[in-house]
Amino acid sequence: MTLTERGDAVATQTGWRFRVVASFFDSMLETSLDDETAFDIGVALPQDGIARLRGLVDSACLGRCPAADGDAGRCVA
Repeated sequence: MTLTERGDAVATQTGWRFRVVASFFDSMLETSLDDETAFDIGVALPQDGIARLRGLVDSACLGRCPAADGDAGRCVA
């Protein structure tokens, strides 16, 4: 399967939102969410809500962002 340019952008943005939410719960609340719940929260929150969560964690990736290749400084967030 090949994604269109728009499909790739949507998938990247959705994945980023998922990672931000999961990272917030992991690092700030010291609890983990199941993937479905993290996805649902990430999709439901408005952009400014995601931006606020992102601002509260050191790294939205925690080394797991595929775009960062383990380097938090290269995170797409």
